[in-house]
Amino acid sequence: MITGFETVVQKAFGVQLTPKQVRNLTGYVSLLRDWSVRVRLISKGDRDSIWERHIIDCLAAVPSLPSTGTLLDFGSGAGLPGIPLAIVLPQIQVHLLEPARMKALFLNQVVKDLGLSNVTVLRARSEELIQDGDFREKYEYIIARAVSALPNLWNMASPLLSPSGELVALKGPNVDEELIGLPQEDLHRDIRSYTLPLAHRERTLVTLRHVSRETF
Repeated sequence: MITGFETVVQKAFGVQLTPKQVRNLTGYVSLLRDWSVRVRLISKGDRDSIWERHIIDCLAAVPSLPSTGTLLDFGSGAGLPGIPLAIVLPQIQVHLLEPARMKALFLNQVVKDLGLSNVTVLRARSEELIQDGDFREKYEYIIARAVSALPNLWNMASPLLSPSGELVALKGPNVDEELIGLPQEDLHRDIRSYTLPLAHRERTLVTLRHVSRETF
C-alpha cells in the first residue's frame, strides 16, 4: 500500500477511510495481483501501480454517488470500480455485471474473501438484463469504467436506469468527440475534469441522465 494513501484520498475527494476499509482495499489489491498472473484482469505493467492507476481512479467517483441505494457496475471486469466503491460505500448495494466466466469467478472470490455482504455478482450480458423485466429501469446509478464510447454506453445502459437514474462514466481526458455522438436533446450532461493525485493522469467524470425522465 502507498504511504499516506488515506490522506491523499481525503484531500483529493473528501473521502475519509476507516481502518477496516483500508484493510479490505489492501486485501482486494492483493487478490487482484495474485489472480492477474493467470487471468487477464489488469495489464502486467499495472500490477505495481494498482493503487495509483486504479484504486484512486475508482474512488474519484465517490463524491458523485449516493450513500444508499443500488448501483450497477456495468462491465465490471476486475471489479473496477465496483469493488472499491462497495468497500468505501458499505450502505450501497453494488451489482457487478460481468459475462466472462473467469472474471466472474474472481469477483465471487473477492466477495467471499472480504465478506462484502453488499455485493452481488451478475454473470450476464447487458442484453440479458435488458430483456429481464426485473432489471429494466431498476438502477438509480450505473457506473462504467473503460467499457465503451459514451454513445454506445448510453444506448446499452439507459434501459436499465430508473426514471431518475444517472449513468456515471469514468473516462480519459479527451471526451469531446464522444459527447458529440450523444443525443443532443433531452439529455442532461455533467462533466468534471480533474487530475489524479500520484499518477498525475488527466481524467474526466461524465454524468448523464435523460431530461424527460427527471422528476421535479
